[in-house]
Amino acid sequence: MMTPDNVTEAALNFDTSSVVFPAGTKLREIERIVILETLRQKNFNRTHTARALGIGIRTLQRKLKRYGASDWGLKAKVGGEEGDVNETPSFTN
Repeated sequence: MMTPDNVTEAALNFDTSSVVFPAGTKLREIERIVILETLRQKNFNRTHTARALGIGIRTLQRKLKRYGASDWGLKAKVGGEEGDVNETPSFTN
């Protein structure tokens, strides 16, 4: 559950230089991109992805279902190991 303390802590620990979204990007789209990119970075391990994002595995599964990311098409949907999430803003390391 998000509380003012959680939001403040997350904001203080967030590296703003690592993700760039154009002004006006819808929050739902930002969420989708961040989830799929994190999933790719965690080698498509849903448990590790959920932990990294601070959400439950069931929540992650529901969101992936909403995005149409099936078990077999997931890597193709997010670009596999060599690509990026389709239509993503720039991610830097």
